[in-house]
Amino acid sequence: MNLYEILEIDHSASEIEIKKSYLRLVKLYHPDKNNSSDSNEKFMKVQSAYEILINEKLRNNYIKMPDEEKQTFLDILDKIINNKINFCDLIKYCNNIEEIDINHIENNFMEFLKKINVDEVLNIVKGFFPKKKLNNIIYSESDIDIYDDNYADFYDILPISFQKYNKLDIKIELNITLNDIFNCNKKKIKIKRNINNESITCTFIFTITNPYIIYSNYGDVLDIDTGDLIIKLNLPNNLYWNNNTILISKLMTLYEMIYGLNLKIDIGDNKNVIIDNWIPCKDGLIIDLNNYYFINSHKFILKLFLDWNDTLENKELLKRYFS
Repeated sequence: MNLYEILEIDHSASEIEIKKSYLRLVKLYHPDKNNSSDSNEKFMKVQSAYEILINEKLRNNYIKMPDEEKQTFLDILDKIINNKINFCDLIKYCNNIEEIDINHIENNFMEFLKKINVDEVLNIVKGFFPKKKLNNIIYSESDIDIYDDNYADFYDILPISFQKYNKLDIKIELNITLNDIFNCNKKKIKIKRNINNESITCTFIFTITNPYIIYSNYGDVLDIDTGDLIIKLNLPNNLYWNNNTILISKLMTLYEMIYGLNLKIDIGDNKNVIIDNWIPCKDGLIIDLNNYYFINSHKFILKLFLDWNDTLENKELLKRYFS
């Protein structure tokens, strides 16, 4: 099985189709709604496949891998998901890691494993071990009810371990605007945590710099077991955000592709980017929006996709009238 089969899509699927299938499958396999024994594993594999295929750079890296490396990647991913991985399983693939890094990672392997993401697993398969900042700092909760950026970790891709189901985790999703990202706005939220059956309200203040914010060990607590607070920041469905790139996907008709369309992109706070009479067949399918709305910190791109059903009937129709 490969990543495309996990997401139940064709190899030619667009970003819009990838996201549509992902949303359908995570809803189907979500552990809170699916009680089958393998739902959590399927849920995590769908998440991992999506993180790679929705990202153009990671998708191309995956496509270029030989079949043997693709299978190795899935084998490692399977072991991580099922808690069957050990240090030797990972280190045997790497030929460019220094002894000092080997010792450091081995001594902090559980923390390293907790923070690893699918992009880094791809690199491990290719022989490149990721450099990660590892520390074991644990903040005391005594007399603290406000937690800021210093208590959080920020991620572009959610580490695999945080995709695992934990009933003590607190997972929330917040809707944001493009302007929130461009201006690095801060969000302030109040969360009720269950600490050994006692309800405690805590305040979390974080800067909007990455799609995922994680406050490790600041979920619910039951005896010696703890959960994490995992915050996912959502843009509208047609937008994709990774690191310093914002990608907007938009469907167009065949008529619009040939004769042009007017574009109005809402970026929040009553601000719009307006582009009149863009003719895709002449001007291109990718628009660099930085030319219309200057953003120093992000690459801002709009990608146009043809809304077309590739059926035999439509193929014959085009052949009859346009050949």
